[in-house]
This record gives sequence, structure tokens and C-alpha cells, in this order.
Amino acid sequence: MLFDCECLMGRPKQPFDGAAAGVVPDAADLVAEMRRLGIARALVRHRGCLDAAPEIGNALLMEEIAPHPQLIPAWFLTPDGIEGEWQPAAAVEAMLAHYHVRVAWTLAQGRDAAGFLLEPWCAGELLAALESHRAVLLLSYADVALNTLHNLLTGFPGMPVVMLDVPRYGRNQPLYRLMALHRNLHLSISPLYSVHEGIEDLCRNFGSERLLFGSGYPVCEGGAALAMLNYADITDADRRAIAGENLQRLLDEVKP
Repeated sequence: MLFDCECLMGRPKQPFDGAAAGVVPDAADLVAEMRRLGIARALVRHRGCLDAAPEIGNALLMEEIAPHPQLIPAWFLTPDGIEGEWQPAAAVEAMLAHYHVRVAWTLAQGRDAAGFLLEPWCAGELLAALESHRAVLLLSYADVALNTLHNLLTGFPGMPVVMLDVPRYGRNQPLYRLMALHRNLHLSISPLYSVHEGIEDLCRNFGSERLLFGSGYPVCEGGAALAMLNYADITDADRRAIAGENLQRLLDEVKP
């Protein structure tokens, strides 16, 4: 049962290049792509959170995925919280209690970022609120400095973090060191990773329980991630864990 952790819906400001050219990344297209690849469920973010505002993108996401129970929402959050109360804990409580959303994502320092730092001194209230519920936080590799990631993982060890857009750097020594130091760090194995025997090496060094299948929709060809997983020289138990069991476990461990 494939459970995709890395999907982004919504039209970009500029047309896609390359393999994604001509793709309209809406719910119908995503569901069709999932059907083509045999993906049962997908964790989905919305680009409107970046191009308009977090609350607009989150509302669009909930509206557009409503007819599709196989699409699982992830909300964009910032340390500002929600309008009116401006408290991060209130945003997390609303996300969990009223909308039953168990996964958050954010961008801080990189392109299209929300203009804050993920260091504990700046985003600590938000991170503490997420940790108190064991809510899952998705971050992009390109958006967060690895030293900042280390500080975040150290300061909030009860918060599972999933690193998206992990690049093809082979034996990425800083990332390997972070994986060794922090049990709460998880990696999306998407087409951007595509390291020769990389899945095997990660399983040997850290086990399979912190690796998640990611298609990279819509900018990547999801079949590449599927091929990497299918042809990896790992046990069937490890393959099932990466394919979907690990992500489901993270969601089951979120405390309402």
C-alpha cells in the first residue's frame, strides 16, 4: 500500500518546465497520477499557502480534497499563529481539533519563504505546540540550514520531522550525521534523491523505519521513486515500511 508523503497541489506563478510542463496540478490530476502508479493515499500540501496566504491555501486545500478521501491534508503554519489570536498554539489546536489535520509544513529562509527563522528563539512556540501533540512537520531540504535543523531536532525531540526534496548527494555526510544524532528525523525518498544503492545504504545505517516514499508530484516523475523502491535490494518488510507503513505510524502517533 503506497502512501505518498510528497505532493504539492495548485498552479505555480510560472508554468512548469521539463517533465511537468502542461501539468495542471489539481486534485483530479493528482488522483489520476496516483491511479497510474498504484498509490493508495497521498499527503498533500497546497501552493496557495505560498502564493497567497497560509489561511487561503489551507482553505483551498480542504475544499479541493473534500471529494477525495485518499488525499490527506498538511497545513501551512507560521509562528504568527492565526489571525485574531496570533498565537501558534491556537493554530495547532484548530488544525488538530476542528479539522483533524495531523501534519504541518512551513518554509522559512528559502525561496517563497514566509520570512522567519526556524531557530527555537524565533519559532519555538510553534514548534513546542507541534511537539506537544507529536504532530508531524514537513520541511524542504533546500529551505532550512542544516545547523538550524540540528537545533530544531535537538530542542524538540518529540516532534517528528520529515525532510522533503532530499537531493542526490550520495553519502551526504551532514545529513547522515543528523540521522545518526536525531531519531525524530525522517527522509522522503523521492526522485530527487535517486542515489545508486542509496536506499540500501540508508537501511544498513539507520534501519528503514525513518524512510518514506515520496513521488515529488507534480515536478517529478513519480515512477522513478517507485522504481527505486521496487528494485532496492532490501527485505520485503523494509519495502512495505517505506512504501506506507512508516507514514501511517507517524499519523497514528499524533495526539489530538
